[in-house]
Amino acid sequence: MRKIPVALKYLLLLPLVFLLSCQNQDSPSVEPDDDDDVTMPVALDSVAFEVFEFADSALLVQAYRNSPQVTFQVSTLVPKSGNEQLNNLINTALAKVIAGEEAPISVTNLPQTIKIASRNVLYNYRKQDVDTADLEDMWASYSLDHHFQTEVLLNTNNLLTLATNHYFYTGGAHGNHYTILHTFSTDSVQLLTFDDIFLPGQVAELEKLLTQKAKAIGLGYQTETVPVTENIAFTKEGLLFDYPPYEIASYADGEIEIVLPYAEVSHLLTERGESLALTIVK
Repeated sequence: MRKIPVALKYLLLLPLVFLLSCQNQDSPSVEPDDDDDVTMPVALDSVAFEVFEFADSALLVQAYRNSPQVTFQVSTLVPKSGNEQLNNLINTALAKVIAGEEAPISVTNLPQTIKIASRNVLYNYRKQDVDTADLEDMWASYSLDHHFQTEVLLNTNNLLTLATNHYFYTGGAHGNHYTILHTFSTDSVQLLTFDDIFLPGQVAELEKLLTQKAKAIGLGYQTETVPVTENIAFTKEGLLFDYPPYEIASYADGEIEIVLPYAEVSHLLTERGESLALTIVK
């Protein structure tokens, strides 16, 4: 039998060695457990969104020509990041503002949650027992409007701030409105709270700074001092404190917004709060 040269043997073995090498690189030494398959937090420079707009309405008395009606109108943002855990956190926070008590504990589909909430509002509105004889003189008293709009205030350096405004009219001389602020730490997938940002026992000092700032920029307020609100958020300019009409001033004064620059509050921040502020100002 003719012998195969040694050099040729090695050439014939090379494809097999290469194949085994690739398999060792692609296959982990330990098979992953399906139970451990979780979404890991990831750092994001910014979060992508899609705009979701929805509107619906219903007459109180279908057969009545000048019937009052209810309107439910929304323009909000649906997160489309690569991290489903972060998307769910944002969806749930926005749903609590827009859908209120109709919102589930955890929301994965924000548009669907909003549509269900709207359907329930319209259904409950039309269930009212009303005498059509009263509608001519009490038309405004039976009208109902809900309008929601979400906008981005900050979306960079692993921080995301959203502001959702709710205008509502439930009868009377005029409607009312307020804004709810949310700041998310996108790398740790966390909705930041007042206690995450400020050290304990700093309310009195914050109240002093807020009052000084309000006076300095000429904001009108009807309280003795400007109280501390937990409706706060990170912005490019500093920490924003938002007060709805009537909370510290008249309706005519509208919402009161006070921004404290980070340099003025750095000594009051937690280590986490200070590190987040530094990512904005540097």
